[in-house]
Amino acid sequence: MNKTEKGTSFENYIAFIYEQLLLLDKDNSVVKKNIFLEKDQSKYQIDVYYEFSKANIKHCVAVECKNWEKPVDRKEVAYFESYINHLRNITGVIVSKNGFTSGAKEYALSRGIKLLTLDDLPSFINAIGLNLQKVYFADKNETAEPFYTILWLDNQENWTGEYFIEEYKDLKNTIPLFISKKHAQDYIDLRKNKKIGVRPLKKGHLNYIVNLSLKGLGGLDNLYFSLILFPFVNGSHNSIALKALDFKNEYLT
Repeated sequence: MNKTEKGTSFENYIAFIYEQLLLLDKDNSVVKKNIFLEKDQSKYQIDVYYEFSKANIKHCVAVECKNWEKPVDRKEVAYFESYINHLRNITGVIVSKNGFTSGAKEYALSRGIKLLTLDDLPSFINAIGLNLQKVYFADKNETAEPFYTILWLDNQENWTGEYFIEEYKDLKNTIPLFISKKHAQDYIDLRKNKKIGVRPLKKGHLNYIVNLSLKGLGGLDNLYFSLILFPFVNGSHNSIALKALDFKNEYLT
């Protein structure tokens, strides 16, 4: 694979993350790859462009993908920031395969540019600063379709972008799903962990998780779902585990 092919493959990977969000809001979202945006007779190439509307407000995100063998430096961040600033009203994100220099991080922090590595992508919803989890994840008081799950929360009880994953017997990557919100809360109470909480899942959310797993992205490869369908008895429960693809075929088609 030559340099150009590697770069394109990396951009496709980043675009996939955004494209999955379209499953949740097809009418108001768009993802485009390798496009040009024009302003004041200037033209800027954007690796991945993501746009969505909420409450009649359009939000735009321009993503620069760096498939470099070395960390991205301050000069490159400054160049990206200069045309993001010129375009205006666009959130700038740089995703780097091999991280960033300390100077790049300091500059980006001062200029509102979001820096991500591949390890950050599972939690990018929180990272890009648009609070997208409120758009794409149901409120904790909504009704599930039909499953509830457990997510990691910050001190304000907002989703951190990470799913609660545990070992189930000899299966390392397992996400528990519950028909009952009460059963999920009982599950948390037994663990006495204040950093996790119950959240409902819509079918779009489940499709997003499954598709990440099937593509081997976000650390969710070889993913299983453990279905906990009955109340706890003496602190224990009965459940069954399904591979992500089997779960999709049984519940999402």
